[in-house]
Amino acid sequence: MDEALVMNLIYIIFIAILLLPIGMVQATEVDSVANPAFTALQAAQNRPLQKLLDSLYVEDSGYIVGGPLDYQFQGDSISEYLFQSVRVICPSIGSVEDAFALLKSCSTVTVERWISHLHMGRQEPPLGYRGILAVVQFQGKTAYIQFNTIQETRWLIWAHDALFQDSSRTISLAQWGGYARAVSEYLYGLDQKWPALTAPKAGTFGLPDSMDFYPPIPSPVIASMEEYDGLLRSHNAITTAFARGIEAFYPSDSLVKALEFNAPANVYCNKNAGSFQLECSGFFQHEGDLKEIKTLTRRLFDSLGAGEYRYVVGLSGKIRIVKVPAPGEMERYERMKRHKMPVPAESFFFPGEAVLGAGRFVLARDSVPYIAEINIRSDHFLQSQFSPAAKDEIAQKSNDDLLSLGHFYRALALARIVTRPILIRKF
Repeated sequence: MDEALVMNLIYIIFIAILLLPIGMVQATEVDSVANPAFTALQAAQNRPLQKLLDSLYVEDSGYIVGGPLDYQFQGDSISEYLFQSVRVICPSIGSVEDAFALLKSCSTVTVERWISHLHMGRQEPPLGYRGILAVVQFQGKTAYIQFNTIQETRWLIWAHDALFQDSSRTISLAQWGGYARAVSEYLYGLDQKWPALTAPKAGTFGLPDSMDFYPPIPSPVIASMEEYDGLLRSHNAITTAFARGIEAFYPSDSLVKALEFNAPANVYCNKNAGSFQLECSGFFQHEGDLKEIKTLTRRLFDSLGAGEYRYVVGLSGKIRIVKVPAPGEMERYERMKRHKMPVPAESFFFPGEAVLGAGRFVLARDSVPYIAEINIRSDHFLQSQFSPAAKDEIAQKSNDDLLSLGHFYRALALARIVTRPILIRKF
């Protein structure tokens, strides 16, 4: 029998099977907007403001627009503004000043006041902070916008975790502040490309090792990548309300709509948070460039080359992607350069933020590009060698995590990207 005919018959059988259990999905519909905490989290993203900032700051020039690190953070007023603000991550210290100047000239935003600490860390709480924080009026409401480099953003992420650790405030401000300023100076040196920099140690300031900028990394629960990959392969079978006993399927149009409607009202945090600063260190040491990270728009989609891409869906509804190196490409690079190829980690796509979903997709092309396959393999957000529950996340939770694809489909629709039926796999 003709191979194309066989594939078409298989596709028709998949559609027929998948149409039957859709009632199960609809019978347990929980619209994500009905969850008040989730609704508040999404509202804090201030999508209209992010959309404006996306139009002002060109991603290809190295800018990344993001949402708050922690919209519920409580502390001194300036710290609250820092962690609750919309953020513009800039490619250099000079571009931070340029970006802020551009904001002040924007007719749709009124800058009321600001604080600026670029070449010297802040001397008041939060001690050591560097960046520009602006209080603005936008669409009749007060909003906060922060401008930082990625190194200054690393300080914010570390400071948030360190402050959270010491939520009881058992450590004196002098102890914490001294170390915070030392970390700030170290990161400023990285921005300025000072030679022979050494990261300060928390212990030098009488602080526990857990507050170190590069904290001790726990041993992985799954010891090797070979074991990890094998565990993923052994749990490829899908067991959900809408698909059972298969390793891949094409969803019907009505199932796609059900996935979008039932997109879960929960987020995924970086399970490798302790490794984030080390990943940044290796990436920038080897001249990694955040410009490799792209926000998926209709225009970009039409220009993409065939291949595999990692994706992350942010709380603002954006999909950010990085192309996976082709087979043999990393090995050739490492033989030539004698160091690892600097590939952006998924945690860089929305630095410091929780996300709605993550995984990989395969893009194919004929006359037009289309997404041929998608999965939810995410070593940072959904499965992790370092997570205490790693094996359960792969064996059990991964079936539920397939519902996160509803957010991917929603984001495609938001970007007005139309594609053919996508083959769905777990890993």
